[in-house]
Amino acid sequence: MRAAATLVAPLLVALAPPVLRAQDAPRAAVRDSARESGVSSGEGLVDRPVTLPDGSRRVLGRVLLVRDTTERPVPGAWVTLHRVGSDGAGPLDSTRTQGDGGFTFRYRPTGAPDALYFASTSYGGIAYFTSPLRDAESRGEAAEISVFDTTSRAIPITVRGRHLIVSAPVADGSRNVIEVFELTNDTSFTAVPPTDGARGTWSVALPRGAADFAVRRGEVPDDGMSAVGGRAVLLTPFGPGIKQVAFTYRLPSDAFPLRLALERPVTVLEVLLEDPRGSATGAGIVPVDPVALEGRTFRRFLAQDVKEGATVDVAMPVTARRWDRVVLPVLLVTMGGAMVLLLLRATRRQPTGAHVPLAAASVAPPRAPATDDDERERLLAALAALDDDFAARGDATAEQRAAYDVERAALKARLAARLAAAPAAR
Repeated sequence: MRAAATLVAPLLVALAPPVLRAQDAPRAAVRDSARESGVSSGEGLVDRPVTLPDGSRRVLGRVLLVRDTTERPVPGAWVTLHRVGSDGAGPLDSTRTQGDGGFTFRYRPTGAPDALYFASTSYGGIAYFTSPLRDAESRGEAAEISVFDTTSRAIPITVRGRHLIVSAPVADGSRNVIEVFELTNDTSFTAVPPTDGARGTWSVALPRGAADFAVRRGEVPDDGMSAVGGRAVLLTPFGPGIKQVAFTYRLPSDAFPLRLALERPVTVLEVLLEDPRGSATGAGIVPVDPVALEGRTFRRFLAQDVKEGATVDVAMPVTARRWDRVVLPVLLVTMGGAMVLLLLRATRRQPTGAHVPLAAASVAPPRAPATDDDERERLLAALAALDDDFAARGDATAEQRAAYDVERAALKARLAARLAAAPAAR
């Protein structure tokens, strides 16, 4: 299995950019394959393709039907030779297989030096391919195409790896999540989606509140998965072997702590958290050294051979929620206004020297005797100072504005109470 960092790093850009367009996928595959094979597709020196002395290449391949542990040749199958490069893509040649399933191509590499060549055939409505043909003469396993019978029945899918990557919170407190699965079909059948399309060839539950589901770059096209009934459903055929599936979604802040229940055993489970205060527990998962990917640092947690039914809890620090940022300041202002009204009524109704209610006392504590004019001037000065101080702060938070509104309302209420009591004092 490839290292986790190798799997995840190309996918981190999915936390922000849009989904890779389907028409870009072939060229992206070429770039990735070129990087892995050490071939540069940029400017400067580029490795020349390996050829026979006359500048051509030859392919001596076979099409084999695999059933359980046996292989049998497929005669009369159409096989097509393809070229895919940064300067274009298309079929080059085609032929039918012989009685032993064999086929032969001879071609000359042309155009962009990063071009890849491979052969394909179709069996049971499913396309199958050789590996990229890199040698001057490709034969044996390098030029074989294995095909399989198809089934729409549910088949066992093994989860070799599951990687959960959670970003730091964005402006509204939500977090973007990438999930990457390494799945294997260990049967000798190619699974195809049933006719109703609801079950697909594989699926996994999405967390409650997941939104903005999207397939991310991997071995599945943009329309190859869909969010149906709270599940991510794979809608493409799944042949024997390994397939990498990747998708993203967004979770609101109140989705955490997040509990993941594993529906199948997982060979390697990895959780990456961009928030340094986040944590993952359960299912035997343990913290390991953080990793830096695409210039971002992630806390890393690992577990191996996790059993079906195990749960993993992902905890995140509390972020400001909508009611904290909007409802609470409004509530404070409303309570402050109600307190002001109570204070104003109580001040008008109470005779001189009467007991002041506790609510009023908390807003207007007893002060040393003063004349009405002095008290009015002092309150006006306090209001002006409060306004000047708030204006000097610049951009105030909702909480700071709410506190300012409450304090200002209280000062205005005391000033109104003083003005209302002034005639009786004369």
